[in-house]
Amino acid sequence: MKATYTLIFILFISICGSKTLSAQEKISKSGYVVSLDGVRTSGKITYDKGYSNDSILFTDNKGNQTNFAPNEITGFKINGDGFFASNPKIKAATFIQQIFRGKISL
Repeated sequence: MKATYTLIFILFISICGSKTLSAQEKISKSGYVVSLDGVRTSGKITYDKGYSNDSILFTDNKGNQTNFAPNEITGFKINGDGFFASNPKIKAATFIQQIFRGKISL
């Protein structure tokens, strides 16, 4: 009987723990987006903390909000956190943090 309660407790903790770990923290910071034609627009960017995102929420300096997917802009720059670019050769439909840019971009 005690083993049954222990097993139930372990399963409960495992399920609750996995839900908590899968949630990502949303961050909102100043930066800019780069349109497909190269135009930079400054504002506030809300994104998931991590190295890749499938969309961002951009708020321009006038307060207008727009959701962007990787196929809609070239990328975005977060002040202090780096540049995130869309590169379907690496991973489709995701913004990936660009660490190095040159003949071979990482």
